[in-house]
Amino acid sequence: MLFIHGDADGWAAMNSVKCWEQLRRMGIQSDLHTLVGRGHCFQRAAAPGTGSYTWMGRIW
Repeated sequence: MLFIHGDADGWAAMNSVKCWEQLRRMGIQSDLHTLVGRGHCFQRAAAPGTGSYTWMGRIW
């Protein structure tokens, strides 16, 4: 499982961390990527060359 969110996301940030921690405890591989200074729906304000612009590449 892959979690990607902005650290300023008031909706999902801590829920993603808690779920990621539980998956790790269960021995299930998962990745957690946090984009600095980005909120919910960070793609709308993404700039080329930044993590919020290239996040789809992390999935592939």
